[in-house]
Amino acid sequence: MALHKDVNVTIYATDNDTVVLQKAAAGVYDRKALENVDEKKIRKHFICHEDGTFEVRPHIKDLVKFRQHDLMSGAPISRYLDVVTCRNVTIYFTEKQKNDLTHLFYSALAVDGYYVIGKTEYLAREVEHLFTPFNVMQKILRKAA
Repeated sequence: MALHKDVNVTIYATDNDTVVLQKAAAGVYDRKALENVDEKKIRKHFICHEDGTFEVRPHIKDLVKFRQHDLMSGAPISRYLDVVTCRNVTIYFTEKQKNDLTHLFYSALAVDGYYVIGKTEYLAREVEHLFTPFNVMQKILRKAA
């Protein structure tokens, strides 16, 4: 789907848990979950229901493809991705799993693609050459050539 006439956007939202995916696909949030979102954006991107919940509008929902996916399967969800965001996931993995996942994301990213990791996460020495820092504070890395 196009947000701008020249830009196509597809967001892949994955998890291994189908219950989590169903909840995410519903796109319904309580007011507290949106407390840091300004009112203009809430009006533009959410439908306010009588019960006080807010549902993501179709123009956003239609951009997202929800898929069950095991990160450790060895297969990327897609290829030539511009951005992979995987925040606060690898903290539960062994060093080998982290390195395998980093290689997987590297192969899934387009040239000059970005990999966003959690603020407490890091790349091991064995894989740090695959990426260069883009924004150190936000832990945004760019795929190395």
